[in-house]
Amino acid sequence: MVKVPLLVASMIIVAALLPIQSSFSSPRDLDLIIYPDGSTHISAEIDVDPFLTDYEVNLFGSTIDNLVVIGDDGFLLDVDIIDNTAIIQTFGSSVITMEYDIHDLVSKQGRLWTFSLDSPSDFTLLLPKNSAIVGMTNLPLNMEIINEQNQLTLSSGSTEIDYFFSTNSISNPNEEIKNEEDDSLNTIIAGIVGGIIAIALVSIVVIARNRQKNIKKIDEQIIEKTVTVQKNNI
Repeated sequence: MVKVPLLVASMIIVAALLPIQSSFSSPRDLDLIIYPDGSTHISAEIDVDPFLTDYEVNLFGSTIDNLVVIGDDGFLLDVDIIDNTAIIQTFGSSVITMEYDIHDLVSKQGRLWTFSLDSPSDFTLLLPKNSAIVGMTNLPLNMEIINEQNQLTLSSGSTEIDYFFSTNSISNPNEEIKNEEDDSLNTIIAGIVGGIIAIALVSIVVIARNRQKNIKKIDEQIIEKTVTVQKNNI
């Protein structure tokens, strides 16, 4: 008879512990974007048990902004943040999408920026424009250029990347020469057009003055003839 109460008590304890599941399992997808100011945007898709009401996710730091969690039905999920942990009410979702900005992954010393992360899974990392990698602890699985930005695919584990970042874009010498030639051509065309307009204006002024002089001479001749006729009649 003693075994029944013990069994019931065990079931109650297990039921009390079930609602929260921790996310030590690897995310399905993990993508990171480093902004020019050193902050990092994180986007992750995580598989969860749809029969659990709450899901606990370990964040990559404690300085978090703009945290959004969406269930597989497209609705926003309620989330509470405690230090670097997020407790999410799943509402029966089997896949959740989490996005947030974090300020704990990039540090700066002088002109050198350093990205550090201990990732539970493989992930992609998009660096800012005009950045140059000068050192890294492990080689990337893949590397490509997307919109003039370096994107790395990195393996799980600890990763550290050093890079320089410049706010001034690197110009193309050929484009500069072409722009200079275009500017010179536009200047020449503008000078020719301006000269033609000036000549036309001067010609108009000269013609107008000549007409005025001719009209004045004709008027004087008419007056002289009139005076001569009048004298003859007298």
